[in-house]
Parts: sequence; C-alpha cells; structure tokens
Amino acid sequence: MNPMQCRGQVEGGIAQALGATLFENVRLDERGAVTTTAFRKYRLPQYADIPRTEVHFVETEDAIGPLGAKSMSASPFNPVAPAFANALRNATGIRFTELPLTRDRVWLALDRQAKDRHAKDRQAKDRAGPPPRADVTLRPLHGSQTPGEDRVSPRSHGSPGSLPGIPSDSRPADRPTGGFPWTRSARTTACLPGGRPRWPCPGTSHDRRH
Repeated sequence: MNPMQCRGQVEGGIAQALGATLFENVRLDERGAVTTTAFRKYRLPQYADIPRTEVHFVETEDAIGPLGAKSMSASPFNPVAPAFANALRNATGIRFTELPLTRDRVWLALDRQAKDRHAKDRQAKDRAGPPPRADVTLRPLHGSQTPGEDRVSPRSHGSPGSLPGIPSDSRPADRPTGGFPWTRSARTTACLPGGRPRWPCPGTSHDRRH
C-alpha cells in the first residue's frame, strides 16, 4: 500500500462528500431539463470550503479484496452527510432528510418550526381559557388600631384623617392618599417598611416640605 496515495484518496473523498452535502444540487425545470448546466449555477467546494482533514490508518486484513486489501475511494464519502445531518439534528431538533444542507434550506426549516411551535402554543392557550381572576376587596379603616400593632392596612380611598395617629393636616394636599402600607413609630408617621419614605415624613428628618 502506498500511504501517501491512500491518504489522497481519503481527503479527496471527504472533499467530494462535503460538496454533495453542502453545495451541489442538480435542478430541473417543469419540462425535466437540467438548468444547472454551468459551474456558475452548480456550486462545487473550493479549497476555502474544505477544513483540515486528519487521516489515520489501521492495518487490517480483507479476505475478499486482492492481496488482503480493500477499496479506498467511496469509503470516506459515505459517512460525511449523515454526520452533518446528525449535527444539525442535535443543534436544532430538526431531522433533515434531503441534500444539500444549504443555508436557505436550514433557515426555512427553522422558520417553519418556529411557526408551528407558536401555533401549538396558541392552541394550548385557547384550550386552557383565560387565566383565573383574583377578586380583591379593599375596605376603609374605621376606629383605631389594635394596641401594639404598628402596621396599617392599605386603603383605596378616604381622607388622611381616617388613619389613626395621622392628623388630617399632617400631609399637604398634593401627597397621595392611599394605596401603600404605612408604618408608625415614635418619630415616623408616613414611611414604608424599612424606614424608606414614600413621601416626606412629617416630624422627621425626611420632612422637606416647601
């Protein structure tokens, strides 16, 4: 066996297989005539399209071939297209069964997959119906707080004076009237939990009324 000549056979078979897998495509018109009659229309792989190929030989013995040898022309051609198709299947989830695996064909398959997935999601949402609604009732406070309780429930309406411990003239008219939980302490009467004021707190260092 001539190792250099055999290596050339393997590398040539891989290059030919890459062309059939990625580029080469015979096109026919409606009359059955071949339209890819020139290399301008029939893409062949060039040197820049072929990656570096590593070839490793293992000594074997073939009882059918002459002098124990076996052919080395079509053998490297066969596994290239299945390897590419399996790689695309692993990356995209789509099984391609037609060659060549051009960029346009891959993009169209991905676009079709995205549209099918969107349609299935819409059908699932239609079958599930609208999401359940939570009914929330906000009631104004009456009376005073329980002793020891330092939090007042949120309000959706009412005047500033309706909250115990907060006089009606303690906030300007342009301040919000409700909708936030309030806390009370020795120095703070209108702050959120953690001491951060939702608006300036009367009677504290946060009071910056003008």
